[in-house]
Amino acid sequence: MKKNEHDYGYYRFATICQDRIIFVCEDDLWEVSTNGGYAKRLTAGRGEFSMPRLSPDGKLVAFVAREEGHPEVFVMPSYGGIPKRLTYLGSGVLSICGWSADGKEIYFTSDARSAFLRETDAFKI
Repeated sequence: MKKNEHDYGYYRFATICQDRIIFVCEDDLWEVSTNGGYAKRLTAGRGEFSMPRLSPDGKLVAFVAREEGHPEVFVMPSYGGIPKRLTYLGSGVLSICGWSADGKEIYFTSDARSAFLRETDAFKI
């Protein structure tokens, strides 16, 4: 069976809500239906985007972006739009864990206030 160019990629950090999947490929966020089809690019920044997490209602996506070097928490409409930066920690390590059940808070871990390298604490915003 011959593979075409659309069969190749480096897909990571998938998150799913209802009938949509958001994932990372080529350091940007992409969205595709759970039924398949073509993926739509949601971001096109200079930095690296990772760890997307859809809100419980699927309207927002929280993610980590390295727009200025350090990883920070961002949020944007899940169908695309202008990302809003939520943190200014300047940490070396940051991971999005998820959302609160009501979708009002984003949970993440970071080494921003740690006295030791790679030791992280939990935060919410």
